[in-house]
Amino acid sequence: MSHFTTIKTKITDSNALRKALKDLGYPIIEEGHNLPLYGYQGDKRPQTANIVVRRKYISAASNDLGFIKVGIAYEMIISEYDVDLLGSDFVNNLMQRYAYHKVLSETKSQKWTKVKEENMQDGTIKLVLTK
Repeated sequence: MSHFTTIKTKITDSNALRKALKDLGYPIIEEGHNLPLYGYQGDKRPQTANIVVRRKYISAASNDLGFIKVGIAYEMIISEYDVDLLGSDFVNNLMQRYAYHKVLSETKSQKWTKVKEENMQDGTIKLVLTK
C-alpha cells in the first residue's frame, strides 16, 4: 500500500489548475465533492478529493493524484511513489503552469491582451501585455 502525502499549495483557481494539468499532459478525469482516490492495486484510499487525475493517465503502476479544497486553497494528495515517478520538478512545473494561466485569466478580466510570449533559457516565461 502506497503512502500518500498532502502538499499545501497556493492554488485557489480550479480553472487555472485544470489548464495547468492539461498543459502537463494530465487530463482531468473527475471533478466534484468527496471523490474517492485509488491506489496502485485499486485499493480505495481514505482520502477524498475535489479534482482527480486517475492513475491510468499517469502510469499503469501509479496511484490517483488528487486536489482537495481546504479553505481557499487546494492541497495536492500524491503518493511518495508518484513524487519519484513524476520527478522532483513536477510540483514546480505545475505551479509555473498554474501561475501562467492565473496571470492570463486575471489580466484578461482587467481588459489586458497578450501581445507576446517568450520562453526564456532559465525556464521563465516572459509575457508582454497591452491594454
